[in-house]
Amino acid sequence: MASQASGISASGTNNASIGSFASKLSWNFNAFFYIDYPEKHLQAELGPKRRKTKGHRAYVCIHCQNPPWSNRVPGNAIHHAETAHRSLIRASEAANDTPSTFASGVLSGAIDSYIVSRPSQAALRSCFNKQAYIEAVVGLLTRRRPPFSAVEHSGLRDLALACNPAIGDLLINDRKQAMGYINSNYSLYSSQLAERLQTTQSKIHISSDLWTSPHRHGVLAVCVQWVDEDFKLQKALLGLPECKHGHSGATQAELVASTLRRFNITAQSLGYYIGDNAASNDTCLEELSKILEAESGAEYPHKRRRIRCIGHIINLALQAFLLARSKEALRAALEATADEPGSTMLEEFSQQLHELDPAEIVAHSDTTTHQEQRQEERQEQPTRKLTHARGKRATTTHQQASNVDERFAGWQGIPALAKLHALAVYIRSSALHNDQWYDAVGKQLGIDNITRWSSWHRVITVALKKKPQIIQFTAEQACKQINQIKSGA
Repeated sequence: MASQASGISASGTNNASIGSFASKLSWNFNAFFYIDYPEKHLQAELGPKRRKTKGHRAYVCIHCQNPPWSNRVPGNAIHHAETAHRSLIRASEAANDTPSTFASGVLSGAIDSYIVSRPSQAALRSCFNKQAYIEAVVGLLTRRRPPFSAVEHSGLRDLALACNPAIGDLLINDRKQAMGYINSNYSLYSSQLAERLQTTQSKIHISSDLWTSPHRHGVLAVCVQWVDEDFKLQKALLGLPECKHGHSGATQAELVASTLRRFNITAQSLGYYIGDNAASNDTCLEELSKILEAESGAEYPHKRRRIRCIGHIINLALQAFLLARSKEALRAALEATADEPGSTMLEEFSQQLHELDPAEIVAHSDTTTHQEQRQEERQEQPTRKLTHARGKRATTTHQQASNVDERFAGWQGIPALAKLHALAVYIRSSALHNDQWYDAVGKQLGIDNITRWSSWHRVITVALKKKPQIIQFTAEQACKQINQIKSGA
């Protein structure tokens, strides 16, 4: 090592980068060394200490196989080549009468001209790992989700040919060919997964959910979880069958049953089913139990094995706690769903929680005469309307909010939330309003959504954070509307 250090010091390249080294050499550095990252496996570790870089690079000598040689310092690599492979360097120098020039840090001549034996076409093709290439393309298409036509792009082909110019006829150049490889991979790994599911240490638990693709295709995701023979929790996606002829529970049950049948999952090995609180999922599980019983003769206790979405239940409880005005309103909502079957009670309660009519509350709760009089007086008062610039939807929202019983009105009965909702609708009513808002506030407000449980939290967070800017924005918009009314008058 000392001799290497002295050689580096003598050459004056101890602290130089690889680019400055290569520009001073009369031979091609890349024909003797390739770059490796010995610590790159540390990137696979999870947690707060996960490595974000590949670590130190190492220059590995191509010509030293037994034993291999590598070093982290490029100057040491140059010294190694000039010491251990002097004959190859002289041969490469003899191939050129004058030192090679670089253009933008890349050697202008071919790399093959600097080594003694030029690789043949057969050698270049034999070093191409076609299976690894196919798996890489399949992984790119399925994990990053580019279009299948990406394999037909000339840029991807040029990239592969730049690495190996002899493999032009071995590349995937057709989208149908790529889809065929994906189907083959799925068939291969699904058969392996089916074998693993026969050696589980636990029941096989399933979950399903409907999803609509950007191209408006309805698909049903069927997932499984189980404990393997090493007592480790495993999970997998069994299939994404397309839901073509309806989204009813019976249709979903047929798709789930066909997926389970493909993986040899029977009623005896099937565990719990996890799904959201939609009534169609109850029907799906009931129909699935009939199919499984007809196929295997074993009964599947679908009511006991049904696990509902705990997030939805917690969301309903929070809404009832935060938005209900009285216990009578909650009692009215519960009584309105009391006659419904247990499988649909949560869904019906959610609907009643958001759309309970004042008349229904009066009919189901003990309303005092004073409360009835206050309700009548409030209904007789003229409804406060927004200006036409806020849009028809915002006006309707405030009209509904003013007519809802104050004991239970949901978010419509809370003035601050009703105002935020109207503001969100106004911003989204036109691109001009959105641009004016963003210029004044600098952050999108968003909008509340009944199916996005954290939407109200996000809207309120933005409103509190940008309160001064929002007050200024609303004041300016009000002034503009007043001026427009005056000028029109």
